[in-house]
Amino acid sequence: QSLLPALDLLPTVVLNSPHHGSATSISADFIDKLQPKVVVIGVGRANPYGHPVEVVRERYARAGSEVLRTDLDGQIDVVTSGASLQVRRFRH
Repeated sequence: QSLLPALDLLPTVVLNSPHHGSATSISADFIDKLQPKVVVIGVGRANPYGHPVEVVRERYARAGSEVLRTDLDGQIDVVTSGASLQVRRFRH
């Protein structure tokens, strides 16, 4: 919360979701301020913690973010030239 007033960012295009999308990883206010276009969540398949949790998934959905998860999408590569963005998924 203390960071919110200090945020003066260019449009946030890609966000690496903090702490695997745990319940305390990121607040709704923070997501509302960032408005990420793409969110990458690094999380293990069938992890015992239930990450990413539903409340965090809902926060990203309300922001209109495209959410990519390593447990569902496999390896995720994000490549940018500064003008364009390419996202590739590699899943077996």
